[in-house]
Amino acid sequence: MVWMAPYNLIPGSSLLVNASTSLPALSLALQKIYNQGILPNNSISFDTFLSVTYLDSGCNSKQSIGILTDYLVQHHVDVIIGPPCTEAMIPIAEIASYRDIPVFSWLANEESLDDKTKVTTLVRVIYPLSQLGGIGILFFSGLSWFRLVMISTAAPESIAYANSLEAALQSFSVIGFNLVHHYSQVSTNISGTSLDEMFNAIKYEGRIIILVVSDSELRKYMIHADRLGMSSGDYQFFYVKTTLPSTADMQNLQSTNFWKKSDADDEAARRGFENLLYVGDTKESGQNWQLEALSASKVLFGNDSNMPKAMEPDSYSIFLHDCVMLYGLALNSTGGNATAVNGTSIRNAAIDISFQGLSGEIILTQFADRFPYLSIYDLNITGMFSLVAYLYYTQINGTIQTVTDVDDIRWGNGLTSKTYTPPDTPPCGFYNELCPTDNTSQTALYAGLGCGMLAAMLIVFLLYRIWKKEQQLNDSTWKVKYQDLDFRIAKNAKSFMALSTAFTQSDGCLTDGTASYTDKYGMTDNTTKSVIDGGDVTKSNNHLAKFKGQIVYLKRLKKQKIKVDRKLLKEMKTLLGIKHTNVTSLIGMCTEPGNISVIWEHCAKGRLCDILENDDIKLDTMFKLSLAIDICKGLEYIYKSDLKYHGNLKSTNCVVDSRWTCKLSDFGPRSIYKNFNDENSDWRTGAESLFWTAPEHLRKWVVQHQKTGSIQGDIYSFGIIAKELVTRDSPFGCEAYIPADEIINKVAATLKVPFRPKFPQMSDDVQTMKQTMAIEALIKRCWAEDPQVRPSIKRVLKTLNAINPFKKSNVIENMIVMMEKYSNQLEELVADRTAQLEDEKRKTDALLYQMLPRKVAEDLKLGKPVKAESFEKVTIYFSDIVGFTTIAGDCTPIQVVELLNSLYTVFDDTIKSYEVYKVETIGDAYMVVSGLPERNGDKHASEMAYVALDLLDGVRNFRMPHDPEGCLRIRIGLHSGPVVSGVVGLTMPRYCLFGDTVNTASRMESNGEALKIHMSSATANMLKETGLFELQKRGDLTIKGKGSMTTYWLEGIKKENISSQDSSKQYYSHLRDYPDQEIEDRESSEEETLPDLCEKIKHSDVFQDGQSKLPSADLIQLSIKTPSLQLFDSEPEDANH
Repeated sequence: MVWMAPYNLIPGSSLLVNASTSLPALSLALQKIYNQGILPNNSISFDTFLSVTYLDSGCNSKQSIGILTDYLVQHHVDVIIGPPCTEAMIPIAEIASYRDIPVFSWLANEESLDDKTKVTTLVRVIYPLSQLGGIGILFFSGLSWFRLVMISTAAPESIAYANSLEAALQSFSVIGFNLVHHYSQVSTNISGTSLDEMFNAIKYEGRIIILVVSDSELRKYMIHADRLGMSSGDYQFFYVKTTLPSTADMQNLQSTNFWKKSDADDEAARRGFENLLYVGDTKESGQNWQLEALSASKVLFGNDSNMPKAMEPDSYSIFLHDCVMLYGLALNSTGGNATAVNGTSIRNAAIDISFQGLSGEIILTQFADRFPYLSIYDLNITGMFSLVAYLYYTQINGTIQTVTDVDDIRWGNGLTSKTYTPPDTPPCGFYNELCPTDNTSQTALYAGLGCGMLAAMLIVFLLYRIWKKEQQLNDSTWKVKYQDLDFRIAKNAKSFMALSTAFTQSDGCLTDGTASYTDKYGMTDNTTKSVIDGGDVTKSNNHLAKFKGQIVYLKRLKKQKIKVDRKLLKEMKTLLGIKHTNVTSLIGMCTEPGNISVIWEHCAKGRLCDILENDDIKLDTMFKLSLAIDICKGLEYIYKSDLKYHGNLKSTNCVVDSRWTCKLSDFGPRSIYKNFNDENSDWRTGAESLFWTAPEHLRKWVVQHQKTGSIQGDIYSFGIIAKELVTRDSPFGCEAYIPADEIINKVAATLKVPFRPKFPQMSDDVQTMKQTMAIEALIKRCWAEDPQVRPSIKRVLKTLNAINPFKKSNVIENMIVMMEKYSNQLEELVADRTAQLEDEKRKTDALLYQMLPRKVAEDLKLGKPVKAESFEKVTIYFSDIVGFTTIAGDCTPIQVVELLNSLYTVFDDTIKSYEVYKVETIGDAYMVVSGLPERNGDKHASEMAYVALDLLDGVRNFRMPHDPEGCLRIRIGLHSGPVVSGVVGLTMPRYCLFGDTVNTASRMESNGEALKIHMSSATANMLKETGLFELQKRGDLTIKGKGSMTTYWLEGIKKENISSQDSSKQYYSHLRDYPDQEIEDRESSEEETLPDLCEKIKHSDVFQDGQSKLPSADLIQLSIKTPSLQLFDSEPEDANH
C-alpha cells in the first residue's frame, strides 16, 4: 500500500490536512482490518501482514507524479491511497489507470476527475462537487429560483465549489437558469466599501445570491447586506460551506454564537442571517475514534522513522479511514490476495459494497463515486440554526434509495415557505419595466408568471427524466477491451459434433463421395481446424475467447474503426435487453480500432449448418422439428421486441448449445452493418451469403447495396433453413452446378415461375414421407413471391406443432434415447480412430528405427538427451564408385538417382545378415560400421571383412538400370580403431561418428584400387588372429595426413574355412587362378580377364586424395535402409562429393 499525502499543511488553503493529522485515521482502519479478520492470513504477525509506504505528494502534480514514478520503477504497488489535493491526484489517478492499480481518494472531489474513461481505477469516498451542482439545481427549481448571482473568493476551495455550481447552472440554461453575474475570486479581506459597491450592483442583477466564502467572512457580508436594506425578505442568500464542519462549527451553528459576537453589529448580523440558508455536510463522527486512532498510530508506526509523527486527527481524516476500510472490504470480496487482482476488479468490487464508516454510510454510484449527502439550515425564531432540508442515500434490502425531506423555511420578512417564496425577480422588474398601467394587465401578468413557473417546473421534471435516461444510455459497461479477452482456450473438441467433424474432414472425403458443405460454399470451421492441426488456438481459432470466466464468440467486422454515436448507443441498449431461451445473449462489443468485434454468447455444439453437414450425427424427424420450432420461437420473441425483425437469418447464424437448444444469433447491431461485406464472414464470395435473403430484399441490395430486413423476409429465410433441415443439404444443393451469382440473379428476377431451391428425392418410410411432404408444403408457402402471402410466425409454429408426431410423447425419454445413440456412436468412432492411430505409430516407429539406432530413437521419443558414447574398437567400411563422375556425366539426374538407389538397395539387403550398422550415404560413398551401437567384442573386424567381400561380389553381378550392358567398379577401405558416436542437430538429427578412425578408413578407400579391399594394419592384424582370411601385404604407402602406413589387401576367405561361412559364395573374386603372383602382375591380369564391356568406363577422373567431382541437384530418397536425401543436377558444374 502506498499512502500519499502532503507532509506540511496545504499553503493558502483552509483545509488543515497533512500527513501527521491523517496518520491516526489510516492506522485505525488498518488495525480494524487486521483485528476484524477482513483479510485472510491474520494468523501471521501484523508486521508481515502490513506493508505501508508513505510518499510526500505535496499538493502539486510535479512532486506527486515524480515521487510515485520513482517508486514504481523499483517496487510493486497493490493500491494507492491519496493524495488529497485534486491537482496532485489527477496525474496519480491517470498513471494508476494505465498500470491498472486501484487508487482511493478521500478528499479530491473536483470536476476534473469526473471523466472515468481517463481514471478507470479511481474510487472516491467523498462525493464529487458536480453532484452538489445537480442537487442545487433541483432545490432552486423547486423554489422557482432561476435567476441567480454568485460571489466566490480566491481561496482554492471556494474556486472549486464555485466552478462546479457555475458549470451546473450553465448546463441547465436551456430550461431557464441564468447566472447573471459571478463575482469570482473576490479578495478574502475585501473592504467594506468594495463590499457595499458589489451589493449595490447586485440589487439590479438578482435577488438570489449564492455565497461561496469562508466562515470568518460570512458575518461581515451579512452585516453589510442589512445596512443596504437587503434583509427585509426580498433577497435570499444561499451560503455554501466549502469545508467539513468541525464539532465546534456544529456547536456554534446550533447556538447564537454563529452570528452573535457581543458587539454593536449583533442585531444587524441577526437580521442579515435571517435571510440566509446554510448548506453543508453536517454529519458527525463523534470523538471516541480520535483517541483510539492516536493509540493505533503509536502501536503501528510509533517506531517507524519513515512515517510522519502522528498528531490530533483533522476533520477530513474520517474519509481516509473509510477509504482504507473500503479497500479492505473490496479486496476481501475478490479473494483477499492483493497481488492476484487488478485495479479494475477492485473498483468493480467496491461499487457493490456498502458499510457504515466514520463519515456515515458509504454507498457508491456506478462510476465509483460516493452518493451525495447535504443538509440545509435556516435561522429560526430563537436565533439558532435548525435543519429544514436534507438529502442522503441509503441501502435497504440491497436497493439504493433516496431519503429527503423539506421543512418550512422562515424568510427574512417572517413569512414561511408554506405561504410565500421570495421571487428571483421583482414583480416590476429591476428597473420597474414590467409594471403595466392597468390592473388587468398586471393580473394577467401574474397569472402568466404562475403558469410559467408551473410549466418551468414541469420542464425541469421532464428534463430530469431525460437526463436519467441519457445516463443509462451512456452506460458503457458493454464496451469490452480487447486485452481482456483470453484466446488461450482449450484445444480439444468440445462436443461429439466437433470431434466427429474433425475425424471426417481429416479423412479428406465424405461417406457419400460428394463434396462437403464446407467445400461447396467455402465455410471454414476454425474450431475443427484447431482439433486437427493441434496448433496455436490464438492463430487457428481467433473467434473464441474467454471473457470474465466464460467462453464467448467474437463476430469480427471488416472495419478499422466505428463511430460510437447516439444511434449505436440506443441499439446496444436494445440488444443488451434481448433475453430469451432461443436467442443468444449479446455480451458486448470491442470498439478498439483494428479489433472491431461483436461479442456473443458461445454455444458449445456450434452452428446449425455444421451439425447438418456432419453425417456422424443422426437427426430423426422429432429432432429436426424441435430445431425448427426453436428457431420460430426465437423469431416470435424478436418480433415482439424493439428489434421488430432479425434481418440476417441463416443456418450459419443459428447455433446450438450444450442442451441441443437452437438459438438465433447475429441480429445486430444493424447500424454498423452498412452492407453485407462489412461482416467478416466465412464465405468465398459475397453471392453465397445471400442464399437466405428474400427476393424483395435482394432487389434492393442490387440497387442500393444496403442491408434491409423485414418480418416477411425472415419467414423466407426460415423456409430456406427448414429446407436444409429436411434434406440435410445446402440451400441450393440440387443447383450446385449453377454459379452462386447466377442463382442470386434468378431468385431476384421477377419471373412467372419464381426460381426456388429444388427438393431431392428422399427414400424415407411412409410415415416420415408424409411428414416431409407437409413440411415441404409449409416451406413453399414461406417462399411465396408476394411477402404478404407468406404465413405469419404464429401460423408457422402452429403448423409445425400439428406436423410433429411426437408432441404427445415424453420428450425426456426421447432425448435420453437420442443421447445414448450418440454415446454409442462416439465410442465406436473413438475405437476406430484409436486403431488407426496405433497403426500410424507403428509405421512411424519403423521409419524412425531406419533413420537412427533403436536405443537412440527410444531415448529421443522419451525426450531424454542423447549423450555422446565412446567405443574403444570398431571397424569402419568406406566404398565409392570408380569413375562415377564420368558415369554421371553421361546420364540424366533422374538416371543417376535410379542407379544409386538400385545399388544401395542391393547393399542394404546384403548387410542385413551381419552385425553392422549403416551410418550414411553421401553421393556415391557408402559408410558402414561394425561394433556399434551394440558392442560385439572382437568380431567387428571379421564381420566387416565378410560384408566387404559380399558387397564386392554383389557389385560384380550388378547391372545399371539405364545401361544393362555396363558394369560398376567400387573400391573399398577398412580400418579399425576407437570412435565417438552421437546425435547431431535438432532438425533432421543425424547419428554421426567422430574420430581419427573415420578419417583413416576414408584414406584407405581413397588410396585403394578398383574391385579391391584395402585395409590398414590394425584391421589386418585382427583378421590374422582369426586365421579365416587371405591377406596380402601391399607395402608402405604415404597416406595424406597420416604419413607412411603399412597396408594390406583382403583377398578372400581361406579355402579350408569357406564352409564356416554361412554364405555359399566363393570369395576369390579378383584373384582368379593366380594366387601366388605379385601384386603388379595380378593387377594386369585382372584388367585382361575383366569382360570387354568394362572397358567402356574411362578412369581419367580417378579419385585424387579421396575426392571426386560430381554434378548435383534433384532431390530423391536413396535405398530403404537409413534412407537419405541427395541432390543431383545435370549442370556441368563440379562439386566435391
